[in-house]
Amino acid sequence: MQRYQKGEVKVDGVRVVLERMSKEIESLRKQVGAPAKSGAAGAVSETEAEILDRQFWASLPASGKRSVLLSPEAWCIPRRNLRQFVEELLGQNDAATAAAVLESYAGGVAYKEPDGRRKTLAGLGELADLYLHPEVRRLEAAVRRLGEQLRRENQPELQTLLRGVFIQYSQEALARRLYPAVQATLGALGQQPTTVERELRQRIGVEARLPDFIDQAAGAPRLPDGLAGILQALPAPAAEQLAARFKRVTRRDERERLVELGRAAGAALVEPLRETLRARPALEATAAVGLLSRLQPAAVEELLPARLREWNRPYHDLVVRQLASGGAPERGRLLLKLLEALDALVVPEAVDEIGMSGEAAAAPLLVGWAKGALPRNAKPYARLKAIEALGRLRSREAVEALRPLVEAKQLWRWVNPPELRLVAAQALERLDPEWAKKFLPGSELAAAELAVRPLDPDPASSFVQQRRYVRYLLAKPLSATVETPRGRLTLTVKVLGLGGGLVTGEPRPAPGSEGAIEVQRIRAQVFFREAPAPDAGFEIVDIELEERSKLRTLLGGLPAPAR
Repeated sequence: MQRYQKGEVKVDGVRVVLERMSKEIESLRKQVGAPAKSGAAGAVSETEAEILDRQFWASLPASGKRSVLLSPEAWCIPRRNLRQFVEELLGQNDAATAAAVLESYAGGVAYKEPDGRRKTLAGLGELADLYLHPEVRRLEAAVRRLGEQLRRENQPELQTLLRGVFIQYSQEALARRLYPAVQATLGALGQQPTTVERELRQRIGVEARLPDFIDQAAGAPRLPDGLAGILQALPAPAAEQLAARFKRVTRRDERERLVELGRAAGAALVEPLRETLRARPALEATAAVGLLSRLQPAAVEELLPARLREWNRPYHDLVVRQLASGGAPERGRLLLKLLEALDALVVPEAVDEIGMSGEAAAAPLLVGWAKGALPRNAKPYARLKAIEALGRLRSREAVEALRPLVEAKQLWRWVNPPELRLVAAQALERLDPEWAKKFLPGSELAAAELAVRPLDPDPASSFVQQRRYVRYLLAKPLSATVETPRGRLTLTVKVLGLGGGLVTGEPRPAPGSEGAIEVQRIRAQVFFREAPAPDAGFEIVDIELEERSKLRTLLGGLPAPAR
């Protein structure tokens, strides 16, 4: 001890002396027939060398321990002594020295002698909790050291040990969402031979945790540090998982956090999304539309029209809903360019969203539709939607086109159907309130039916899908029959509005399926939507003017409060 403290014996010299002493003690023990020391029941016995080693270092003053632990020979200190010393430092609020000691110790994985590397790896396997300590947080540095040595190590036994500790520390980082340390894992994996990388990646399981990481980020007040770097390192699976989570998003704050994450990941994420939309099957491609519309709307404008021509009605519906829930400022313009390629039953919901988006450039086209100049893939119901959209857009240029729809008479009879007149009148209430105040009292349009009106966009809404119409909770549910491709269903309508409602019953209609519904002798074509069980939502996608007028009359007479 005295010679070591005087500097006459180096650290590795102490180890040699202690090992020689342990062999001599063991030899003497055998000569006198004394039994070898054993640990307590269930414990692993220490060798004489380990006991002497531990006792020697325990007897050193703190300054001596500190000197060794901050040197390249830190691995010589038994892990029990190292743990005790680090815990004492933390108890003294000296986290900086504790961190330096742990970082120095991890450096032993690259020590020139194999025995030093072996002992360091054995110690790291038992000291992971110290590297995870919130006041120290040296897991990332340890993972980097392990990864670097994993690439260089040429001894098979030590390679096996290295892989074991590297996997252990990497999984600790995953479990605790320590993203900078996970980035270090991915960086190290990228430097390994392909077969080794594949094996380690599978055993560590980073990709399997991506959905959890993304889900946690969606609800966080800010982006977690390091997560964007993980997505950049795993662009294809990250793009797939982020797009899938974006497709399911219901709240605006979560949507914007996912967009922020996608933008932070940058071009690495955009390219797989582009390729998915360009070449993957319809179900995968449509899932990429919403997120890509926020990250690179020009790519959607470029690639989507051609893909739409390959797909059928359900996928057209998915595309429109993805663009609507994505909330891109450009969504109205995108939908405007897609209108001619959409299925006839999907056109009305696209026009609805154009109106909700505030896309003023849509006004000239919508004015033409309001006058009756519909394209071949649009039904009369789309004309009503165009008029409602003009009202939402506050398009003053539509006034001259809409007034005749309400005012026109022939032989003292109104020329246009009641529903067309009423929808145009509601739009004019927004566009020309002075005209509405003067004309509507004598228009023979019922005030109760005028009150059943389309809703404007709500900038303060917390949800990505905004309600288009007032919905009524029925005091007395109504029976409905639905004709579907799988047969006739009898359901109960609980909530109803001009745009659709909620039904309940068995079998529950599958989201995305379609049918022809009849309630109170009012018939309409509907798409079914997701809703909390046991309910199913439905959206009206086509309805004759007379049938919609009957629905409006029913709603206008309901005493139930709107919701």
